[in-house]
Amino acid sequence: MKKRKYVKLKGENTMMALIVFFVICTLFVNFIGQAMLQSNMKINELSSLDNELEVANAFGLKYNNSNIRVVSK
Repeated sequence: MKKRKYVKLKGENTMMALIVFFVICTLFVNFIGQAMLQSNMKINELSSLDNELEVANAFGLKYNNSNIRVVSK
């Protein structure tokens, strides 16, 4: 049984470098996306009704639903 000799194809190193580059880019984009999602969740947590009531009570304020105005873009 003869052992086959491995022949490197033209551009094989370039293809491997591109694959590694795309894997690293995918991981980087995923990391950035998770960071953005986490900061968005922090904003939602800080603007929740429970947190607003806690801050209002700390400053001696009362919750009055008729004073709330909804502002949309």
